[in-house]
Amino acid sequence: MKSRPASHLLWSPYSGNLVDRTRPANSKTRGVVAAKTTVSATLHGMARLVVVAWSSAALGQLPCSYEVTNVPPFSSCFGGNPVPGTPTAINNLGHVLLFRSQCAEPGYNDTYVWTGGATATLIPRPPGMLGFTGSDLNDNGLVCGEAWYGGAVGLRGVIYSTNSGEWTVLLPLNPPLGWSSVSAINNNNEACGYRSIGSAQAANQPRTAFRWTVEDGITDLGLIDGFSTSAVDISPEGLVAVGLEGTPGGYRWGPNGLTSMGTLSGANGLGPSAIVAGGRMVGGSLFITKTHFWGVAVDFNDNVLTALPTPGPDLGSCTTRDVNSSGVILGHCQMISQFGMPPGPTTAFVWVDGLPVNLNTLLAAGANVNLRSAPALNESGVIIAQGRTSQGQNVVVVLTPRPRQAGDVNCDEIVNQLDIFAVIEDWGDSVSPADINDDGIVNVNDLLQVITNWTG
Repeated sequence: MKSRPASHLLWSPYSGNLVDRTRPANSKTRGVVAAKTTVSATLHGMARLVVVAWSSAALGQLPCSYEVTNVPPFSSCFGGNPVPGTPTAINNLGHVLLFRSQCAEPGYNDTYVWTGGATATLIPRPPGMLGFTGSDLNDNGLVCGEAWYGGAVGLRGVIYSTNSGEWTVLLPLNPPLGWSSVSAINNNNEACGYRSIGSAQAANQPRTAFRWTVEDGITDLGLIDGFSTSAVDISPEGLVAVGLEGTPGGYRWGPNGLTSMGTLSGANGLGPSAIVAGGRMVGGSLFITKTHFWGVAVDFNDNVLTALPTPGPDLGSCTTRDVNSSGVILGHCQMISQFGMPPGPTTAFVWVDGLPVNLNTLLAAGANVNLRSAPALNESGVIIAQGRTSQGQNVVVVLTPRPRQAGDVNCDEIVNQLDIFAVIEDWGDSVSPADINDDGIVNVNDLLQVITNWTG
C-alpha cells in the first residue's frame, strides 16, 4: 500500500492578489496537522501568489487505498498491442460504459458495456445507424448517447435498453433537419441533452437544452439571453445542469426555474460538468491572458460558487469531471498552457473537504499504472479511470475503495499506539480521520474504538 502525499500545495492562479489560504481559528481541515510553510512566487509574470504547504495525513472521506482492476482492452484494428476503449460512465452496479472507433469505418464509434469478466458486450446498432457513442448508463439497464445516421438525418440523441433491445430516438425540434444528443440519464429513467431549434442560417443551430421522461416526453429549456443551451447532467430528483454555448455561464434548471452558478472574477468562461442530489454542481472556469490559459475547478454547493485549490504551480490548471453525494469530486490537473506550445499531460485528482489529492498516491501496492484522467465515479466511490503502464501501454481501470480497518486512523493496516497518538493529536476536532465513529468530534469514544480494535 502506498502512502499518502507528504503535503498538499494550495495556490490560486486566477487572482492577481496574494492569496492567504490559512484556516479560520479553531478549525481543522480533515487530516491536516498544524505544520505550515508559506512561499511567495511569480508565475509567468501573470500573478503574484502564495503557496501554503500543509503536512497531511489521510483525508477522512477517502479510503486507505484503491484496488485496481483492468478493464479488458480491444484487439487493435491494425495489429500490434490491444487498445483500450474510452470510458464515459460507471453505474452503481459497477458496470462501465465505453466506446471505440470502428475498424471498418474509423469515423464512427461503437459502444460497449463491461460488467466484469474477459470481454465487454457490444451494443448492437439497428439498420441505418452508422455509429453510436454512449455517454451514460443507469442501474436499470438504459444507455444514452448520440447516434449517427446517413443522409440528411445526421446526429440523433438515443436511449437504448440493454434488457429489451429497444431504441428510443429523441428528435430535434424540426425533423428531419437538425441534430439532437442525450448526455445523461438517472435511475428514474429521466434523461437530458440538447436538440436543435433550427434557423434560416443553419438547421442545427441554435440549440436548446431539454429534459425527457417517458410520461412527458421532451421539455425544452430554450435559449438564455439569446445563447444556445445544452444539458450536461441530471440529478436523481431531475435537476438539470445546463451550460451555455459560446459564452460564460452555468445554470441549474429545476421546478423553480433557473439558478445561475455565478462567475469567478476575471474568468473568460464557466460551465458545469456534473450534478448530484440536492443540486450540488461541479465544473470548470477558464482564464486567458495574452500568453497563457488555464482552468480552475469549481464547486457550486448550497448556491455558493467556490474555486477549488490546485495541487501547486506544476499542476496549475484543473477541471472537474464528476461528483457523488458524499462530496468526493473527481477531475484532473495539468501544467498551465502556453499559446503555441503543446499542452502537458494530465494527472487524475480527487478533491475531498476542499483539498486536492493525487489519485496515484492512493493506489494499492503493485498497481502498474499512472492515472491521467478519471471521467466518472458512482455512489459507492468506485472510479473509472484512464492511465498508462510503465511499459507505455494505455489502459482503462476500475478503482474500488479499500475500506479503512476499524480503529486504523493512519491507514497502516495496524491498530496500535500510532493510532492512539493520532486521536490524541486531533482531540476535540470536528473534522478529522480520528473521528472514527463519525459523531462530529474526536473524543474518548474514538479512543475506545482504537483500543477495542487493537491489533498491536
